[in-house]
Amino acid sequence: MENIRKGVQWVLDHRTSYQVAKDLGINNRTVNRYQNGESPIENMTFGTAEKIYNYYLKEMEKMWESLDQAIEDFNSWNHAALLYFNKEEGYFNTEVFSNDIQAGETFLTDGNYGIYSKSNRASNRANIGKVRKEYIIDFAKLIMDGYDAMQAQYELADKYPYSI
Repeated sequence: MENIRKGVQWVLDHRTSYQVAKDLGINNRTVNRYQNGESPIENMTFGTAEKIYNYYLKEMEKMWESLDQAIEDFNSWNHAALLYFNKEEGYFNTEVFSNDIQAGETFLTDGNYGIYSKSNRASNRANIGKVRKEYIIDFAKLIMDGYDAMQAQYELADKYPYSI
């Protein structure tokens, strides 16, 4: 039940009422009342909660697909690259650079978390494999649960002491 509540809350926090209403056939005003706290989520009808939770599951599926694509892009690029996670939109992406200077001049905006990078130096061109992917997934889940980047790294330090 807690997973359903978290999923519904994620949708309400990260998607507009218009987008949810349009995609799910729910009244825009109804969604808006849950988003701004006029109506508590606990009072949501089962049918509405089910629609929103299924929407959440589809959004998460898209997010994990975006991770697979970002890893493929990262691994296929033979120069500097940065894999990052956008918390607000719920997607992963890889930014590629022709040299280390460009990579060093890149700043991520709020809500974007750089998770893994590589440079042009041969010693730092490690690709993302199974263990690194698991780390990225765990990191993103912690970020989505409200951890900041440092807290998430600290939380994962014992589980991934040498793998990253």
